[in-house]
Amino acid sequence: MKLRQIADVVGGLPWMTEYEAAEITAIIASEKPRHILELAFKHGVSTCYMAGALQEAGEGHITSIDLISVRNLEPNADQLIQRLGLREFVTLYYLELCEESFAAGRGLGQGNAARPVRNAAGAQGLRPAGKRTPCVMRKLRRLG
Repeated sequence: MKLRQIADVVGGLPWMTEYEAAEITAIIASEKPRHILELAFKHGVSTCYMAGALQEAGEGHITSIDLISVRNLEPNADQLIQRLGLREFVTLYYLELCEESFAAGRGLGQGNAARPVRNAAGAQGLRPAGKRTPCVMRKLRRLG
């Protein structure tokens, strides 16, 4: 599926510009990956562009994972993927949230103190105590 066709459906939604979409789809066209893992898809704009590139290539699949709360967005990723007819190229998984316990001997920290986190650029900050974080022990839910 061509970029312009996808942009007509996802245009105006945040997190990926048409320029960025052109860049990522050019990479997919040249590298021809068979499997793509996407972490955090929000509305699914980037998912749609990548799935369109896989459709153009004639093969490949995206496994996309995000928090279950993104299912409540309007439009959500599943709606956009369906509208574009790209379902066969994408599997969406949703991660439930749970409270992590950081008592002595459990988890990554001690007690209820804030713990250090790093963003994608490597900058360090603090996540306040009591914030909900993804619980890796919970089962990923797949949208059928």
